[in-house]
Amino acid sequence: MRPPDAGPCPPAGPYGTTVGEVAPDLELPDCEGTPHRLHATCGEPLWIFEFAGWCPPCRQFAAGLEARAQAALASGVQVWMIVSANDDFGRPDAAVCRRYREQYGLTFPVLYDAQGQFQQRLRTAQNAVNVVIDAEGVITFHRQFASDADVAAAVQGVQP
Repeated sequence: MRPPDAGPCPPAGPYGTTVGEVAPDLELPDCEGTPHRLHATCGEPLWIFEFAGWCPPCRQFAAGLEARAQAALASGVQVWMIVSANDDFGRPDAAVCRRYREQYGLTFPVLYDAQGQFQQRLRTAQNAVNVVIDAEGVITFHRQFASDADVAAAVQGVQP
């Protein structure tokens, strides 16, 4: 639940890409083509994991992602995985998105980024990036190759 003195929803700019700044808006499709808009999650914290199929640390992190995501969801934190590249460094499509979702048994929204919007808008690398955004739209964690413990602490820090 949003506190009565919370800022505007969706969050107003100025937008930034580092911890402490309001995240810019972003809209990406899930594996079925349904669009998901970052600012539409306003009022709910969000954890985003960016996955590249060619990335060994991404594959290792994704192997245990469903259990961590279910714990986050149970505590009121929304979860997205964004597929940014396939196994041969190419841009993903809906079929690639579905393949990774099924391979890792993911039941939360898995999106794909065929145009590199996530990297451009949040100034991230193309692989193994975790971003946590609080209910006000402020980035509280933004790190590539983060440890499980660091991600868990960041997610716990935004729980309602």
